[in-house]
Amino acid sequence: MHIALASDDRYAKPMTAAICSVLENNREADRITFHILDSEISKKNKEKIMKTVGAHDKGSVVFYDFLKLMSRFDCVLTLTEPSLPRVSYARLFLGEILPLDVEKIIYLDSDMICVDSLQEIWEMDMGDHLVAGALDTARTEARVKVGLSPQSVYINSGFLVINISLWRKENTLGAFLAFIKERGGNVFHNDQGVINGVIPDRIRIIAPRYNAMTPYFMVNHDNLMGKFELDAFYTAEEIEEAVSQPAILHFVAFTASRPWERHCRHPLRHEYRHYLEKSAWGELELEKNHRSVARRALLRLYEKLPGTWSCVLARIYRKARRNTAIFCRMIPGTRNHR
Repeated sequence: MHIALASDDRYAKPMTAAICSVLENNREADRITFHILDSEISKKNKEKIMKTVGAHDKGSVVFYDFLKLMSRFDCVLTLTEPSLPRVSYARLFLGEILPLDVEKIIYLDSDMICVDSLQEIWEMDMGDHLVAGALDTARTEARVKVGLSPQSVYINSGFLVINISLWRKENTLGAFLAFIKERGGNVFHNDQGVINGVIPDRIRIIAPRYNAMTPYFMVNHDNLMGKFELDAFYTAEEIEEAVSQPAILHFVAFTASRPWERHCRHPLRHEYRHYLEKSAWGELELEKNHRSVARRALLRLYEKLPGTWSCVLARIYRKARRNTAIFCRMIPGTRNHR
């Protein structure tokens, strides 16, 4: 089994917890190789990652100097948003970076925790699909801004099964680069927008339990549909399965904050803490929650309001955001919340 992750030094700790969780829950795998797209991870933190992997006899890890490798693609690096970490685009380049004998790979965001076996999804027949992923809660604007119709499939790129051999054969990277250049480097939802905008007809949809995002745990299905103005999405039963039997927990911030921060309200935040403490990092020290008390209160209000009213609040926020920086990033769902 091949697993890819990407991180700078800031996310090395949660990424290590993600790696540990994969190893602990996939002991039936013959071998698990972690391919780390490294954007200046410190030597000290690399040692913790290697120690975590080395504690399992079936695990191995390879680091790739992502910034050095990306020197071949300066056109893209100069086009990305200055505030966006370059490594956030890393998954687009996996076909060029990985060894040729890697024909398929699972990509995980660093804010994920594996709580069940990935063997079934790993062995899934990809057919002529270039990628498999779970639907995202993105609103219609996300589709429209990358040239799709409002009814188009739109997945979250945090968890992907990628048909790397087919990516190489069809020069999917070339299509990605052309798409980025056409938009002057400003692609809505960044790498996620690129994937959805370029290969919408080559995506296989998988069950939401493989990308159980925070909103599923904080609001019910009807409220979820209303808050994100979703016309077509998973059924209530499918979301319930994702909540009760998740395989991958995706700790997007939403209204709950992150599990490594103080005041996190995610009901399964202990899963992150469990695997971090089993890794070479050891005991968890919670970080400061940068959301103010007022912001957290506003998020609770947004969470509890019915879908229609929360959309009204979000629209008020968007209007206010254009006039003052005070409201910046206070309401989830108005921008990519990955």
